[in-house]
Amino acid sequence: EAARRWPGVPLFVTGHSLGGAVAALLVLLLKQPKGCPGGLGEIQGFSFGAPPVFSASLADHINHQLGVVSVVLGADIISRLCIASLANALTELASLGVMGRAGSVVSDAWSAVRGWTRKLMSGTSALEA
Repeated sequence: EAARRWPGVPLFVTGHSLGGAVAALLVLLLKQPKGCPGGLGEIQGFSFGAPPVFSASLADHINHQLGVVSVVLGADIISRLCIASLANALTELASLGVMGRAGSVVSDAWSAVRGWTRKLMSGTSALEA
């Protein structure tokens, strides 16, 4: 309806935190062939303090090619949190002995998750991993 009533008007998709992640995903979908009705102007996304939803390489593509701007305040932990960084932090804490017996359990669990992730990235089913 908007494309018909206001042809050429740009569409700005924005959100904060989880909404920012949804905004980035929505821009990606809208910019796909047949993802958005004809007639709208440029589509841009603005994400504020969103958790990561893309791999680093896909995020670079989205930021540079698709017009999504991600704004992060200082050392916002949510915007920097991902499985890999959490696994690395837990593994490091466990290796320092800071977590006691729980540390080795957590470290073993994260090792298994990393193994599943590697297999998934190589095309192996998670169930086979």
